[in-house]
Amino acid sequence: MDTPLQQSLLSIIADHILIIDIQEQEFEYLNSDKPFLGYMLERKGNALRFFLDRLHPNGRVGTAAEFENSLCASAREPVETEHQFLHADGQWRWLLLRARPFRQSPGRETNRYLVIIQDITERKDAENRLDMAIEGAQLGVWEWNISQNIVAYNDFFANLLGYEAGALRGSTEDYLKLIHPDDLPRMEQEIRQRTRKTGIFELEYRLLDATGKYRWLYDRGQVTHRSPDGKMLRASGITIEISQRKEMEMALRQSEAMNKAILNALPDLKFRLNLDGYFLDHYGTEEENSSLLIPVSEFLGKKVSDVMPDYLARAIMRNLTGAIQNRVVHSFEYPLYLGQALRYFEARISAINAEEAIVVVRDITELKLVQQELQNKLLELDRKKQKLEKYIDSNLQLENFAHTVSHDLREPVRTINSFAQLLLQKYSGQLDEDAGVYLGFIAASASNMHALIEDLLEYSRINTTENEAELIGLESVLQSVIHSLHGLIEDNQAIIEVLTPLPAIRCNRTKISQLFQNLISNAIKFRKPEVAPIVRIGVEGRGGQWLFQVSDNGIGIDEEYHQQIFLLFRRLHSKKYYPGSGIGLALCKRIVEQFGGHIWVESQAGQGASFFFTIPQI
Repeated sequence: MDTPLQQSLLSIIADHILIIDIQEQEFEYLNSDKPFLGYMLERKGNALRFFLDRLHPNGRVGTAAEFENSLCASAREPVETEHQFLHADGQWRWLLLRARPFRQSPGRETNRYLVIIQDITERKDAENRLDMAIEGAQLGVWEWNISQNIVAYNDFFANLLGYEAGALRGSTEDYLKLIHPDDLPRMEQEIRQRTRKTGIFELEYRLLDATGKYRWLYDRGQVTHRSPDGKMLRASGITIEISQRKEMEMALRQSEAMNKAILNALPDLKFRLNLDGYFLDHYGTEEENSSLLIPVSEFLGKKVSDVMPDYLARAIMRNLTGAIQNRVVHSFEYPLYLGQALRYFEARISAINAEEAIVVVRDITELKLVQQELQNKLLELDRKKQKLEKYIDSNLQLENFAHTVSHDLREPVRTINSFAQLLLQKYSGQLDEDAGVYLGFIAASASNMHALIEDLLEYSRINTTENEAELIGLESVLQSVIHSLHGLIEDNQAIIEVLTPLPAIRCNRTKISQLFQNLISNAIKFRKPEVAPIVRIGVEGRGGQWLFQVSDNGIGIDEEYHQQIFLLFRRLHSKKYYPGSGIGLALCKRIVEQFGGHIWVESQAGQGASFFFTIPQI
């Protein structure tokens, strides 16, 4: 190779190439156009001494022979060594020296070396940063040479486990002796299975530390070398101590086991649901499972809407969402048929986290029966109280009746008597035209007295007869009433509108018919002149009561008379325009109160009237 070509090749090589003659203390710089450590060596008198003087004190050797020994451990084989040297800018640089014997003296002693020097400062800095990261993360770095049966861990991880540096470098058998015996079969199986497929394996196992305590480790490794037939030769990876995590997992499992034991001990049905309404788990004994609507295997993993009735699924999802979002326990009650029997349940939903909740379901049928029984007792007590009040009120009404008889009924009787006397005195033995007039007065008075007495008797019968109740459909009752009022409806061209379906209730047929008949006939009777009466009837359920409404477009009632119209014989209009005895609404009030309800009116003069009354739904 000629000199120009040689120089051209040397100029494009980034490394520094030197020839050192130990005996002559000569230093030849082949690619001399490049500065070494910031200096041009050809300008230095004793280049080798200059080179040695810039060696880091930790690796400095004082003589050429010592330097030679540090470069070459063998006279025949090339060697590598790493040292720090001081650069002209004052910074220490890491250099990699590769030395090879170049020419030997006649006595076979090596005196010249070909040395290639490479700046590895950046690599060493990167290695230092990696070492710091490994130590900061408390990672163990290991290499497993299967072919040579050697396992080697870095010294930092050995120290972390209490061992001296180098203690975790040895035979595979020695390392396996430190692993918990219970973990070895599983480790061997996982390594065999996973490395066969991907070459990557993950292990969790316990290793004995220097104090004799087992610590939990997590290994992630990868096969780096295989034989031609695919056998694993070498692998490397990292190790993390996970003892604290394992202790937390164990504590969590113990806590879950305790919670599950508590849940199983409760006499309720317990389910775990996620926010989407899927059944994740069920907690219960075999005996409790037998009371489930469907077997456990048929609802786990399914949505609530897939296995529950629509009304119940909607209620569960509404309360499930509220419990998880608001972190507040939600509860609701619902009825459910199990076979032919109607049962009642209470569901309580409590959030576990932002995605899941526990649902506890308790059968409250017995409680409901007790509550119903208590309610019946209270209703019975209330009925007895009302009965007592009725007796008291009846006495008051009797007093009022006696007062009325002494005044209102006395006058017709006096009239009959007076005209009868006149007939006897003046027309004795003969009757003329005047006699017919007198007889007309007698007949009219007698008729009024008869009607009044009949109404009073009817009111008396309402108070004294038993309220024999039966389940009655009000649709048929209303049709009968409308039929009986056919003449009145036709004469007044009245329109009867039923706005809602009427329910079936427990009541006395005769009394409920009288109630509707009086209200409808009043609505027609108290009409506006030249305006066809319109009577509207409706009902709605409200708080365990049926609320009925009978409205009209008649003359209305001034607010000051809203209470008075329900009293006996209390009339607001002359008999000349609106005939009647004034007993009808008092009769309605008595009937409604016997049914356990209340009646009232909402109206203004000239704007029609709406009569409302309630009857219990039981």
